[in-house]
Amino acid sequence: MEIFGPALDLELNHVQIMVRGMWAVAHADGLHEAERTMLRDFYDGCADDSGALANFDDLVSQEFDAAEAREILNTPELQLAFLQSCMFLAYADGTYSAKERELIETIAKDIGVPDELVAEARDRVGDHLIGQVARTSNIDELKKVADEVFE
Repeated sequence: MEIFGPALDLELNHVQIMVRGMWAVAHADGLHEAERTMLRDFYDGCADDSGALANFDDLVSQEFDAAEAREILNTPELQLAFLQSCMFLAYADGTYSAKERELIETIAKDIGVPDELVAEARDRVGDHLIGQVARTSNIDELKKVADEVFE
């Protein structure tokens, strides 16, 4: 199973709303430097490719707007990519906290994502993370990731 499925052609408005949503998730349990760095690098790479005028700090100073996200992330593929990105970002600090999980689920409901798609995103992220950890001999870490993902 591919993590994100077929390649998506993200336009600047997709990237910007996704970054603002991920920024909200990053703050759910207190912003960690790993989350900030991951998100800044993602946006800066996309902004360079698209010639965006807004810099990262200006972009994340704008609050995430679920109504705007509902309009912009208007396909199951975009919604799935967004949710998976939020979940991967939540794991950037090594923990997918209950606050992050709750906020992602709230955002998903607010933008009209069906429960089945939320479950699919969680399964894809979980499968990917477990696959990464399974390549190591650290069984305790594998169990920890599995418990967090499938809780």
